Amino acid sequence: MAGAITSRVLITGRFMPSARPARAFKPFLYYAALRNGFTPSTELKSTPTTFTFDDGKAQYAPSSNFGGYYAEDPITLAQALALSDNIYAVKTHLAIGMDQLVKTAKRAGITSPLDPIPSLALGSDPVSVLEMARSYSTLANEGAKVEPHLITMVTDSKGNILYNWHSQPKQVLNPKTAFVLSQLMTGIFDKRLDGYTKVTGSGVAGMLTHKMAAKTGSTATDSWMVVYSKSGHIRMDRL
Repeated sequence: MAGAITSRVLITGRFMPSARPARAFKPFLYYAALRNGFTPSTELKSTPTTFTFDDGKAQYAPSSNFGGYYAEDPITLAQALALSDNIYAVKTHLAIGMDQLVKTAKRAGITSPLDPIPSLALGSDPVSVLEMARSYSTLANEGAKVEPHLITMVTDSKGNILYNWHSQPKQVLNPKTAFVLSQLMTGIFDKRLDGYTKVTGSGVAGMLTHKMAAKTGSTATDSWMVVYSKSGHIRMDRL
């Protein structure tokens, strides 16, 4: 599958139906945060928190971090992404305005309905694998979106080209911010960002042969892993 100007997207596992992407949705949140005053070194405290929203009419307590661990101290955005800290994510979501994540995800390529609620920071609304592939390819392509195509070329028995797909990229995200985000997403394999727990990609970090950006996510029924490289190759697994 061609997903961006120079990208090849490999999708494994279950292609349909839609499912909650969980923490794999966080890159769109942190792109929005970087566009709204946050930096990789912005600090917020990681501690169990119940959030009040809707003018005090509703409350939301995020699901626990993996293993139930919290820093109980301020952590940076870079570390929050690498460790997939849920409290940092929801605090960021509320701080920048919950509509900002919706707008970013839609621009990147998500077409499913998205609710501007606190849990959206943790990927609570279902989306399809195809939508995630399209949106991650936008990040990998420094903010340029291209509609995915399953067939890129058709030839006859003599090698004559009968159909040749040409990408038509549209710049939908800021290229510099998308580049910074991709650099931050390499942090899930960087053990220097270990803190109150290990970075989420620590189990496979030693197997990498070159620099990769990635994000994981899991629910009771699904596990997501999206990885892409500077060369534009993207792999998405949903198990």
